[in-house]
Amino acid sequence: MDPDREPRKYRIGTWAVAAVAAAVNFWYGLEAYAAHPWVAFVLGSSSLFAIYIRGARRASAP
Repeated sequence: MDPDREPRKYRIGTWAVAAVAAAVNFWYGLEAYAAHPWVAFVLGSSSLFAIYIRGARRASAP
């Protein structure tokens, strides 16, 4: 990434793609594990959690 560019659009794009991935994972979880809908929640939220952790790590870096 060019140091002169604003990272905001990359963050927005990352979160948008993660939201789509979370929706796909949640939908898959509902279909594959219909008896256990909590699994769908875990699958969907894992996509968002990974991006959150990555962002938190970068924010705390010196």
